[in-house]
Amino acid sequence: MKRYIKHVFSVLLATAFVAGCNDAEYNVAETTVFLQESLGEAGIAGQVTMIPADGKKISLTMALSDKVNEDVILRFAVDETALATYNKEQSGEYLLMDKDLYDLGQDIKITAGNYVSEPVEIILNKIPDEIADRPLALPLTVEVVKSHVKVAPVTSKYVIAVTPVLINELAQFSGGPNLTNENFTTFYPQYTIECRFQMQNSANRNRFVFNNGYLSGRFEDPQQAQDGHDAHALVQFHVNPDKWINPELSFKSNKWQHLAVSYNGTAITIYVNGAFAGTKEYPVENAGQFNFLKWFESSTYWGSCKLLITEVRVWSVCRTEKQIQSNIKSVLPTSAGLEGYWRVNKTTYNATDKSFADLTEKGHPLTTNATSIQWVSGVSSEDTKTDWK
Repeated sequence: MKRYIKHVFSVLLATAFVAGCNDAEYNVAETTVFLQESLGEAGIAGQVTMIPADGKKISLTMALSDKVNEDVILRFAVDETALATYNKEQSGEYLLMDKDLYDLGQDIKITAGNYVSEPVEIILNKIPDEIADRPLALPLTVEVVKSHVKVAPVTSKYVIAVTPVLINELAQFSGGPNLTNENFTTFYPQYTIECRFQMQNSANRNRFVFNNGYLSGRFEDPQQAQDGHDAHALVQFHVNPDKWINPELSFKSNKWQHLAVSYNGTAITIYVNGAFAGTKEYPVENAGQFNFLKWFESSTYWGSCKLLITEVRVWSVCRTEKQIQSNIKSVLPTSAGLEGYWRVNKTTYNATDKSFADLTEKGHPLTTNATSIQWVSGVSSEDTKTDWK
């Protein structure tokens, strides 16, 4: 008898469990909608993409956490709050894309008893040339048009970020252009210095990218190929006072290269093309002193090399690796902590005093003593090689 009662109880319990599962499967109020592409991310998910001349389509898929017994009608909408969160999480500076640059499509239906929608195409139009240098983004969120399902607070959001493509008429220098601002005299408890450039070759030693006040500090780069580095490929820099680092990564000729040097108050760290390339303790009282700014000083060392430089920057903050990686090609002139920003192209060049304008408008033009400049039109920030003139 006891065994029979136990059996009946077990059957009833199992039946109740199955019924509960069935109720949950079709309980609209407890079902959430999300984007499949957003799963697995710690914060707001997204992607960085380039938009070609004929535009681009991005496919995203909406999904439900459970099946429901009604059609669910959804749509995409723009969410500026999601963009603010994404910028904070990614150390980005993306700006909201104008409405005429995208098409979010029509309402999307997930039919009763199904989990997912058909892939939804977001259409991105070509970015006009006059704003192609801006970091734009389209922050999306899912909205419920018809149903009682809930929207997942994070995984319902997705940011499509557009990497800027800069096409400029650049100055090609033969030898070091000696870009200089003698009046850049200041002290920063922390700083970051950045430069993006191309060099024709690595045929000579002791070439340095910038100098902020000290002339003797330098390392001896390899005189021949060794340890995975080409000869003379460890381009160097000078900081005040005498301190330098042997980089762990070398530069490549005829390709866009990016150097960043940051100082956090106790140590100097360098990055090559956004990747960590070395650090060194720097417990010197006047380490943040700038006596001047000089980039690619003219000397016999640069004499046999042609150069293209897209831009150089000085910050009064120690930028993180993530921040550096997010803004290798360009930044906004109004960025917090940006003290000097120069694009070395014909648009910013003043032929009268042979200077390039400071885009921060803080009054630090860079002059050059180059005897001749070869202007090269149509140079793209995405070029993978250079046809030297």
